[in-house]
Amino acid sequence: MFTRLVRETLFYCLLELASISRDTWAKTSTYSDPSSIGTVTALAMCPNGIYLASASNKQVHIWSTETRRLMFKFVSALALILVSFISAP
Repeated sequence: MFTRLVRETLFYCLLELASISRDTWAKTSTYSDPSSIGTVTALAMCPNGIYLASASNKQVHIWSTETRRLMFKFVSALALILVSFISAP
């Protein structure tokens, strides 16, 4: 699963995230949820490839790369321009 995501380029637009194949430029899958509305301002992939984080509209969304479903949403009082994962020892 992780190797497949590495080969794909993540494309973002209003209302959904989409995985785009580098070879064919075809949409291979989408990440969407009714609560994740707005322009994506940042993306981060977990080092083990299991999670994808996106930031939009003062919210951070954590997605499962296996199910393509929203797992967690964090709402902030401030605008978010950066998301990152930190590896635990």
